[in-house]
Amino acid sequence: MFNQLADAGYIIRDNAEWHLTEVGKKAQGEYKQSSKFGQYIVWPDSLETVEQFKFEGKKLSVTQISIHFNLTSDKINQILDELGWINKAVKGWKVNNSGLRLGGVQKEDFRTGVPYVVWDDSVLKNKSLIHSVN
Repeated sequence: MFNQLADAGYIIRDNAEWHLTEVGKKAQGEYKQSSKFGQYIVWPDSLETVEQFKFEGKKLSVTQISIHFNLTSDKINQILDELGWINKAVKGWKVNNSGLRLGGVQKEDFRTGVPYVVWDDSVLKNKSLIHSVN
């Protein structure tokens, strides 16, 4: 859930803590304080935007692809690796030549330096990926 909220731009991780972004505040996320657990974020019951991505024309994270196929991000990365589109890095994933040809773009998390790959939305219609997911 935290990854989905982060991908949607609602929260950002700073060291070991999650912080609301302006987008998260506009979505009515707010901080609460617990004597037992410390500060945490709560969301309104009506928060549905995280699950309702609009993919057309965008680069998709593995989290967004996993939501589309109703699988975990780890499972999607495993499938992309088995298809020969990405390779495991020390931390994270690197796109290879096959993945580049299919619209994969290498990125790096600006906070941690961990490499990851985003994909052209056409990947959702790729027959090899669909076959592997099924």
